[in-house]
Amino acid sequence: MKYILFPTNALAIRFSACIVALLASSCTNQPTSTSNNPSPAPAIATSSPTAQVSPAQTPSPEAASKAASKLAVAPSAPNVPCEFSAYVIDKDPNGLNVRSGPGSNHPVIGKLDNPDPGVVVEIAACQGEWVQIAKVDGGNNSKFQGKGWVYASLLGTSTRGYETQGVFLYTKADKNSKTLSKVPPATPVKLLGGSGQWMQVEYQGVRGWLAPGDDCSLRETSCS
Repeated sequence: MKYILFPTNALAIRFSACIVALLASSCTNQPTSTSNNPSPAPAIATSSPTAQVSPAQTPSPEAASKAASKLAVAPSAPNVPCEFSAYVIDKDPNGLNVRSGPGSNHPVIGKLDNPDPGVVVEIAACQGEWVQIAKVDGGNNSKFQGKGWVYASLLGTSTRGYETQGVFLYTKADKNSKTLSKVPPATPVKLLGGSGQWMQVEYQGVRGWLAPGDDCSLRETSCS
């Protein structure tokens, strides 16, 4: 019996030792972590989200038209009282357009003829490059009577200064301001705008202010 039990016991011991060794090996292969030394988490490849660019929105024709209309209606300069006369220099055979307001966006409400010796208009207000006419004189068949707005550069005046060899153009509507140029007497100048009785005119590319009394609204004759 000893010879039978000995190898059996030895085999059992060896088998037990192998079981213990396997268990120990399994335990050592398992990852251990502590709260103080946590195992680093595996890096996860991520892709940055692509920014979605919204396409520019094109306004509808109706919206664009309304926006343009609002911009056109907005005045570029304040409306100031004016008190002087000028004559029509527009060469359009169809006549000078008179509009309901100071701007080409306003409807045409009449026309002014340009016969010789010319149509003279009285200016009651100025706004930027536009002037309001209050009265029309001259022309046998003038197509407009009343108040309306015309583009200032289509009107003109002439200078006086018959005894002083001309008149000055000033930098401001003030005789104390600097003079820019001297215009010979009886010389046509183009109207640009005005303020009160001062006329802003252009002569040979020079823009300045013509003092009250230095202008003559008679196109073909002098005001002496």
